[in-house]
Amino acid sequence: MYKRGALKEAIEHYRQALQISPDALVYHNLGIALAQEGRGDEAKESYLNAIRLKPDLGAAHANLGDLFTKEGRLEEARRHYQETIKSDPNAAGAYHSLALALARQGKLTEAIPHFQKAIDLSPGSADFYLSYGTALAKQGRLDEALELFQQALAVKPGSADAYHNLGAVMAVKGDLKQAVDYFRQALRIDPAHVSSHFNLANMLARQGRLQEAAEHFQAALKLKPDFAQAHHNLGRVMAARGDLDRAIDYFRQALRLQPEFAEAHESLGRALVLKGKTEEAAQHYREALRILKSRKKVGAG
Repeated sequence: MYKRGALKEAIEHYRQALQISPDALVYHNLGIALAQEGRGDEAKESYLNAIRLKPDLGAAHANLGDLFTKEGRLEEARRHYQETIKSDPNAAGAYHSLALALARQGKLTEAIPHFQKAIDLSPGSADFYLSYGTALAKQGRLDEALELFQQALAVKPGSADAYHNLGAVMAVKGDLKQAVDYFRQALRIDPAHVSSHFNLANMLARQGRLQEAAEHFQAALKLKPDFAQAHHNLGRVMAARGDLDRAIDYFRQALRLQPEFAEAHESLGRALVLKGKTEEAAQHYREALRILKSRKKVGAG
């Protein structure tokens, strides 16, 4: 990482060096500097120039893969992570990044051996256990996921993410008390852990503890004001408490942030009916149905 203020100087230095003599490592370093400055397209071109000069430069492939991943170009990212592994079979980070790209493509079964390989090569990385556990949880392999999250805690005892993930799995298993305990532990470690505030609020709402739930939804929104789902769920808490005006405000905010949020349209429609605004409610119910039908078509395709 370059210090702030030194980026432009570094970029100019690398460009001058390349005018004198093209060099793969210099192109690679230029790519790093350009990427850090947010100039992704130029960074990609620099990494590609490095690879043209030195096709087995694993670090350039890995960094190029990361840029493609950020753009959602996962197939291209996968190819470059595979090239990294080909040049360095012990590159634990490349196995992990490859697994994450596969998981994002919905190829969880294919991703799992790569998560495991990353851990075998680097057993001291808590993030690797967390990613692997998350993939297993998505497959419904909850007990295995719990074991991996516990291993993450063994490696990094102060991991708020690990406690959060344990809570999320316990919630799916139906143990709300244990889930609440884990989310609270995550927040003791990191009071600004948005997901823990949000999921703790959901658990408290399910237990009927609406005031506490509202407080944690509000904490999540203070940290992440554009969190549409939190606005929606806080609106549902307000509706359950009988405060329809505030509920409607939260539902509308959720839809301003995420206009295709079917559940928010439905919730807003229900609240508007209770306020006697049936014509506007019908509009939101129609929107909810349109979005849900569109989802079914995409799923069928």
